[in-house]
Amino acid sequence: MVPYLRVVYTEDVKTTVEISDDLLREAKAHAARRGVSFRQVFEGSLRDYLERAKEDSGRYRFPDLSYGSGGLRPGLDWKRLHELAYDEADLPPRESDDRG
Repeated sequence: MVPYLRVVYTEDVKTTVEISDDLLREAKAHAARRGVSFRQVFEGSLRDYLERAKEDSGRYRFPDLSYGSGGLRPGLDWKRLHELAYDEADLPPRESDDRG
């Protein structure tokens, strides 16, 4: 009889990843609260990140250029802003602020 050799290849690869101590503690605590392994948390997080990266690729994201808080400046509401934008009228005078 001829000896039979079976070779099995697996996709599981062990590797070393450096993670900050704080993040590792938080991830392990999260895994314990959910009753899952750290590996499941790590792999799930990586999969989610890569999936979001695929969805976001090719899309332009406007930078957040907001200033201060409280919405539009006094005397200007969204309806008036729309009218000004589409009627090509001048904006009401700006109150003095730190932007110059």
